[in-house]
Amino acid sequence: VLALDGSWGSGKTTFLKMWAVTLDKTGHVCLYLNAWKTDFAQEPLISVVGELSSSIESFAPTGKKGATLRKHMQKARKIAESIAKRSIPVGVKLATLGIIDTQDLTEKIISDFTSEIVEERIKDYEKGKSEIEEFRKSLSSLSEEVSKLQSDISAKVVIIIDELDRCRPIYAV
Repeated sequence: VLALDGSWGSGKTTFLKMWAVTLDKTGHVCLYLNAWKTDFAQEPLISVVGELSSSIESFAPTGKKGATLRKHMQKARKIAESIAKRSIPVGVKLATLGIIDTQDLTEKIISDFTSEIVEERIKDYEKGKSEIEEFRKSLSSLSEEVSKLQSDISAKVVIIIDELDRCRPIYAV
């Protein structure tokens, strides 16, 4: 991980865009992501994986030669989708609790409901932990496949994230 720091207008974005073009021309897969333009998405992982998919698609040769690379990208996408989907059910349950008439709820029902949510969160945490490790492995496999396709150089997958300081704090984290 490299961080590029400089005052406003010093050419950071210009440098990063030029570097991305150079990396592309030398056989690497380069993803340039302007985080500020994509922070409308609720889940930053979706933005990164979506842009990486586009980069891989344009990099991968057509036909059988690029099929394995596309397969690795599809696997990474599926894992990322699963990670991003995890927070939706708990949020819906919490949101709908406010609609129910609380006068009719007993302390036991509320306690059971809270316990159910906590148990789901623990299970989601455990599953998320293993999925993140699986996602890392799938990105590693993707990177290895990129290197195989570019046998004359040690090709890499490079992700450049620009304008991170302009995003919503929760998105940037």
